[in-house]
Amino acid sequence: MNNIINLNKITKIKINKSNNENNNLKKIKSNKLIDNVHKLNINITNKKEKKNKTIHKNNNVNLNTLSIEKKIDFVITHVDSTNIEWQELYENYKNEKNPTLKSKTKNRFRNNDELKYCLRAIDKYTNFYRYIFIVLNHSPPSWLNIEHPQIKIIHHNQIDDLKDNLPTFNSQAIECNLHKIPDITDEFLYFNDDFFINSNIDYNFFKINNKVNVYIDNYLSPKGEPKKNMSGFFNAWMNSNKILDNYYKKEKRYTIEHCPYFIDKYIVKILENNFKEHFENTTKSKFRELNNINPLCSLIQYHYLYKDIGQIKKSKNCKTIFLKDDYEENKKRIKLLTNTNIKIFCIEDNMLEDKKENIQLIKNFLSKKYPNKSQFEL
Repeated sequence: MNNIINLNKITKIKINKSNNENNNLKKIKSNKLIDNVHKLNINITNKKEKKNKTIHKNNNVNLNTLSIEKKIDFVITHVDSTNIEWQELYENYKNEKNPTLKSKTKNRFRNNDELKYCLRAIDKYTNFYRYIFIVLNHSPPSWLNIEHPQIKIIHHNQIDDLKDNLPTFNSQAIECNLHKIPDITDEFLYFNDDFFINSNIDYNFFKINNKVNVYIDNYLSPKGEPKKNMSGFFNAWMNSNKILDNYYKKEKRYTIEHCPYFIDKYIVKILENNFKEHFENTTKSKFRELNNINPLCSLIQYHYLYKDIGQIKKSKNCKTIFLKDDYEENKKRIKLLTNTNIKIFCIEDNMLEDKKENIQLIKNFLSKKYPNKSQFEL
């Protein structure tokens, strides 16, 4: 890993080689190392596929459409602002300096029972998970069966590097370190607890023919200089875009759809080594700050594409609705999810006020959508 270039030394490649010869040489070495890791992974997979072809060649099986029965871990991040432990921590740190816009607002931490219905959806529509890791910094919900053999509760203090910067209220800091969860599979799916599966899906929905499916939406990601009067999400995209422009190629990019993110933990490790300062700055931020990045919903997704181990998928299978304080408008948006063929949806809570009718609207919809208890409930 000593050959991987530090981001502070990365500059744009210019045609005038005499001015940038040393930087270009370092960059080439770094890219070669990353490519070698990718080739190793692909060669291992190809050997497995060759073995499978030998097994199936007499059965006329189309391996391009064959559903891969592979078990990987699911990771769900969860927070509950009604939890007493969490409230005590929040009160002690809520006056931290340098947060970005809305990084401390209640909607970032509000619990609308999403986790319960996220798990019900997983239980109903998938079967390719080994364990489901639920990542939190307080006691788990009372309805959750923590003794279930496939449920693993992971507290923030169990994750290397993150545990040295606690408490954190910054989802981007948590994302920088999810690949360090003990005993996690080499590949895993990362869920926010407001992601809901809506029909049967398998491993191939996320990766097929050695390529990760990258689900992009219709919105261009922001570029420019981060500002305090902008959301932490947009600022992190700006910082991530700078990295992608300097290290890969300069271009406009679309944001990534709000749906479970396919993560290769070894590639995250490579990115962490390449962009160490950015990962460290984000991990140290208790709330979202100007210098943070989006490692899992921007950086790694475009890395897949630029290294030709990913392929773009349009967002017709995924849908996000954004709820604000207008109850009548929220009813219309919720209705969009009532009769739909989409595979996965996300209900983004952007409500600044704790209006009971809005919160109940979400709960009523989810309880009707997923009425049956999952195997993970008491």
